[in-house]
Amino acid sequence: QEGEQYVRELFDGFAAKYDKHMTNKLLYSAPRVLRMELNAELRRDFERVPAELRAGAESHRELSNGTLSVLDLGCGTGLSGAWLKDFARSLVGVDLSEGMVREARAKGIYGGGLTVGSLEAFMEERVEPASVDLAVAADVLPYLGDLSRTFRGAARVLRPGGYLVFTVEALPPGAGEGCPGFRLQRSGRFGYTRAYLDGLAAEHGLSVRVARDYSPRLEMGEPVPGLLYILKLGDGPLVPQARPDGDTEAGALPAKADAAAAPRCGGA
Repeated sequence: QEGEQYVRELFDGFAAKYDKHMTNKLLYSAPRVLRMELNAELRRDFERVPAELRAGAESHRELSNGTLSVLDLGCGTGLSGAWLKDFARSLVGVDLSEGMVREARAKGIYGGGLTVGSLEAFMEERVEPASVDLAVAADVLPYLGDLSRTFRGAARVLRPGGYLVFTVEALPPGAGEGCPGFRLQRSGRFGYTRAYLDGLAAEHGLSVRVARDYSPRLEMGEPVPGLLYILKLGDGPLVPQARPDGDTEAGALPAKADAAAAPRCGGA
């Protein structure tokens, strides 16, 4: 598709200088802030985990450290993965841009594998249902437009109690009128309304745990209006699966997520 090709070419050409540009010039902070918000949510969630299922853990950090199967949607060069890797027993990344995935692979943090392709197709075709504890989409959804397929895929792959956490750009007040809740902006990225995101969450059984205004970065020296969400599949607590002795990657995502030469499936 034309949009997918545009995104692929844009980020293939940008990959080598992406980290420096985003963090130094645009003050990009989404991975760090998503981790902060997720950590607070996991702390609240821990209090609801029955004592017999805590595996002796006395805090949410002990319970979630190295025990979650994490899927980094639109992983880019691995900026989000670097902030989330200590949660993960398996960290898997998928991105449309081969250049960005090459940069991520060089960091050596995606022990569960990296795939070049569509995040939507990946969730539909290459991840087992109910196998993911945490799906993260930091600053990638604004390149997709309609998010129905993304939410449907996330609901499919998340385990009960699992999380979908993401940032998007926000439409100005009133700008969503007469449109389905998202609109292409002058920047070439899509903006969204809260009503649209809340509606998709409800449609797919995702409860809203956090929804707040948040600017992920600067553009032309000004903060980009945005939203930060933490959604949860169902209302029950997340109980991480026990990690088998001597196997740091077991039981999380299927081996077919390994993708040094995976096909490019479409637009992320």
